[in-house]
Amino acid sequence: MEKRKVIIDCDPGIDDSLAILLALASDELEVLGLTITSGNVPAILGAKNALKTLQIASRLDIPVYVGEKLPLKRKLVTAQDTHGEDGIGENFYDDVEGEILEDGVDFIIDTLKNNKDKWLRWKKLEAKQDCWYSWWVWHCSLLSLETF
Repeated sequence: MEKRKVIIDCDPGIDDSLAILLALASDELEVLGLTITSGNVPAILGAKNALKTLQIASRLDIPVYVGEKLPLKRKLVTAQDTHGEDGIGENFYDDVEGEILEDGVDFIIDTLKNNKDKWLRWKKLEAKQDCWYSWWVWHCSLLSLETF
């Protein structure tokens, strides 16, 4: 079976870090890159957490891009009271030597333009109201953008 190519757009706290690990372990998905926005933690901290997650999975070959650093229509409110100051449960793992790239939006657009096959989807790992955990990717109704 051909793997489905995905870009994971997330805000890595505990939940999205687990979702990334599950996606990387899946035989059905090929993760092309991660785009990080502010949410559970500020975007730069989320990007650092994404690198830590990729290191755990031995997949530092996957690019990490920062997208929007602040919400467009409201003040940023993080969930660091839930996810910890570091965003991943107060583990304070050492930073990973990996590149955090800018222009996550451009990465999404360029990837969509350059991969015009029907298997590419943009998955946003924010659970809708009917889901408790965003790592239930297979069971939740998630925002997807089909190229065709």
